[in-house]
Amino acid sequence: MQLGKMASESKKRRGPYKQRKKYECDSESEEEIRVSYVGENKEIHRPLQFETDTDSSEEETILFEDQVVNNQTSSDNESVSNEEIRSILEETPLHVTLNENDLTERHVFSGDSDISDTDCPSDSESEEHLQSDSEAYPDNEPLYPGAKLNVGAFMLLLATFVTRYNLPGDAIENFLRIIALVLPAEHALKTTLYSYKKYFRNLKNPLIKHFYCSYCYNVLPCSNTTECDKCKKRLPKENNYFIDISLKNQLCALFSIENFYSRLQERFKLLSSNNIFRDVIDGSLYRTLVQNNGPLSNPDNISFTFNTDGAPVFKSSKTSIWPIYLMINELPYRMRIRKENMLLVGLWFGKLKPAMNTFLKPFLKSMEILNKGIELYSPERGTFTLRGWLLCGTADLPARSLLCNSVQYNGSYSCWKCTQRGETAQVGRGHTHVFPYIAENPKGPIRTGLSVINDAKEAIRNQQNKINPKTINGIKGPTWLECFPKFNIASGIAIDYMHGLLLGVQKLLLRLWFSTDFSGERFNHYGEISKVDKRLISIKPTLDISRLPRTIENELKYWKAKEFRSFLLYYGVPVLNGIIPRQYLYHYLNLVNASHILLKYGSTKEEVDNAEKMLFRFCRDFSYFYDAKFMTLNVHQLLHMADSVRELGPLYSHSCFPFEDKNGFVLKLIRGTQNIDDQIIGGISFVQKIPELRAYCIEKGSPEDDLYTELERSDTVKRGEKIGNDIFILGAVKLKELSGDEYYLIARHSCTHTDTFVCFNRLDFKGMLIYGLDYLRMSKRDNSVISWSFNNQTRFGQVKHFICADDKYFAFVYELVCKNYDTTSSILAVETSSDLQLVPVSDFIEQCMIVTISDTNQSYVCKFPNRIESD
Repeated sequence: MQLGKMASESKKRRGPYKQRKKYECDSESEEEIRVSYVGENKEIHRPLQFETDTDSSEEETILFEDQVVNNQTSSDNESVSNEEIRSILEETPLHVTLNENDLTERHVFSGDSDISDTDCPSDSESEEHLQSDSEAYPDNEPLYPGAKLNVGAFMLLLATFVTRYNLPGDAIENFLRIIALVLPAEHALKTTLYSYKKYFRNLKNPLIKHFYCSYCYNVLPCSNTTECDKCKKRLPKENNYFIDISLKNQLCALFSIENFYSRLQERFKLLSSNNIFRDVIDGSLYRTLVQNNGPLSNPDNISFTFNTDGAPVFKSSKTSIWPIYLMINELPYRMRIRKENMLLVGLWFGKLKPAMNTFLKPFLKSMEILNKGIELYSPERGTFTLRGWLLCGTADLPARSLLCNSVQYNGSYSCWKCTQRGETAQVGRGHTHVFPYIAENPKGPIRTGLSVINDAKEAIRNQQNKINPKTINGIKGPTWLECFPKFNIASGIAIDYMHGLLLGVQKLLLRLWFSTDFSGERFNHYGEISKVDKRLISIKPTLDISRLPRTIENELKYWKAKEFRSFLLYYGVPVLNGIIPRQYLYHYLNLVNASHILLKYGSTKEEVDNAEKMLFRFCRDFSYFYDAKFMTLNVHQLLHMADSVRELGPLYSHSCFPFEDKNGFVLKLIRGTQNIDDQIIGGISFVQKIPELRAYCIEKGSPEDDLYTELERSDTVKRGEKIGNDIFILGAVKLKELSGDEYYLIARHSCTHTDTFVCFNRLDFKGMLIYGLDYLRMSKRDNSVISWSFNNQTRFGQVKHFICADDKYFAFVYELVCKNYDTTSSILAVETSSDLQLVPVSDFIEQCMIVTISDTNQSYVCKFPNRIESD
């Protein structure tokens, strides 16, 4: 009783608004996080309640008041105006925009560290001035009098070399000094680290620092503010901030590159066909903005896919970066995922998760300006007006809940595609949230953009009126994403197969099968793990697979998402055959074949429908083969994956893989603990400007251009003679005597009577590297397997080597006999053969991968779903 009285008196002393404080545990960090009256650093900081990660309780404490939201999305035809949405959102205690009079008080990132040393505008200059095109290219004077190489070309080659090999500053300076020793005294080379960095000082994009209160996330009027005008708390000497980077300037730089505009027009070739899914352009969301003279039918307009996620900077601290990236959907896939073509429009840096209500507002402003139109110049198009829209967003589940102001993945109604509530299941001493399969309506009721807005409005009304429930269908309240022009917040937020399917479902299955945590369960086969590992590490993947297989018993916790991808699409079924019961293997095949279809380049409407049926069967039977307590959100989301393809194209076209790779590149730019944001911005800005520098300083086809290409791409293959449409010889060509069987086969196709023929072992067939078995320098990989067409049938085989006869090119092939060929299966059992076949190279279809199980000698041919997505 005495303790209760003391607690009650303590609440009174803290004041009325602090009575509404609440503490919760972050499911990721598992530590208590402070929540203030106007914000908190785990969830989106709108004036709403913050619920626990475990469930959506109807007895949540009311934290905030006086907020209403509305919105209008293009696909749902809402009647609410964008002005109303904006005015309502601006009423929240936590706003982010500055008054027009405060524009000059925005804090320009002035490059005050030795990393950039850039001449950025002062704090008193306006944003319009910041966005002016004032870049000056480095000069192209000769490196020394009479030199063929200019200073700009050398510095660009050096910077590319430094970036590729991640050289530290002292190594750069010493390297410059060594080069200077062999140059004439009158050389123009920059020989110090300071001059090297200063040489690129004008490459930075204009950017703005937004300082905010670390307690309530309110944007501060200036950097030296000592007290927040919202929460009235004393602020530290160095205030936190996030960075807003000019989108217009980055687009200006990209469109100034020769042929960039023309590459954007390749989309119209895809738009000429229907019901085939090859890219995001084939999805219904994109097509909606094209049809009936929609905005994306204009060749001058573009759309974006965005992503944000946290990436830890150091292992020894909680400091992380949260960049906002944009990809231009109209660029061909491989071109748009290059680091120089991805746009960085915002950067949140610090120990706290971003307050999305603050972080997204400048991004929204940039997109609204772009939606109205900006004037750009292209060498092909001339001066024109560019407009752009946000089409799609992708993120993992924790980041998605922040972006959408929704409950976490382990809460009720946490699926973003439907409004199934789910239920709580006991797991050991704790519990989790699961989604049982509902046969009557497996993937419904469907969540729409309009329903999200209405649920947000109802949640706000309930909080204002202090009635339950405080969250409606998992929606806590509004988000600025609802204000982006033509963006459908329900359909436009993609299901990311990297986190959901690979790191979620596939990883879960491997743990259920082989973890000691589930030993004794009917589905667990830990006793067979040594056998499984022996099979795995004996597999020889193609060069398309970046990592060799690793063991499950000792290294599963270190597996990357791409390793789970390889197991799902190629290794899993062959390795598990004979290990797990046949009914479990057939159940798993539903997931494997469906994933292959949804990742396939050029899957048809009928194939996607078939994949959906497979996923329905997989989810329907999951609780029977395993347990209902494992039917987590990741498993449930499989029911919506086919719709994700219908709306946004193949799964790879809107996955987090390219953004994760970009994060990895960004983290490599950090070489010290000081001025981390400056290092990141400087490095990314330089990378984005590389195409401009290359065009200005390096002549096409010159030795410098060839060297730059090799430095830029580590996987560049030196091609030899072109022997067909996009077909090239690789490596040495030699005269070779044929064996008796080989001579017999070639004699049937050639009139040449000779003992020796021109032979070679490697071929680049339309971007696929095929290495014959006679190429002995590769022992841990196998690039020999192909499929070819014979009498309208598909056959498989292993190439021995290639031969030229009568100016025609053939391959000697050991056939892999497939007795039960099934066009719907991506993994086919085959029998090896010692009989040689002579196959014209022109009959090749594609490269495949062979998986041979060491203890049974059973072989399988695995098809690649696409050649677009790099491993």
